[in-house]
Amino acid sequence: MSIPSWLENNKVRFFVVQAASKEVIVCINEVTSTKVVFIEDVHTGKRAFPDKEKIVTTNGDITHLVMELAEQL
Repeated sequence: MSIPSWLENNKVRFFVVQAASKEVIVCINEVTSTKVVFIEDVHTGKRAFPDKEKIVTTNGDITHLVMELAEQL
């Protein structure tokens, strides 16, 4: 089964991860640089957005930001 082009636009990526004892969906924009758009609790649907647009420069930065946002859920 092929994925339709509208589902794969190379603008955002979604990941399901465990953070702060919760299962969350992480939406990341990777067009020009890596940015966390939002995270969402899989079970409640509640979303958390970064206070400001933050460019993630390393894997450690993204982990720290996702953990901070997960604490808000």
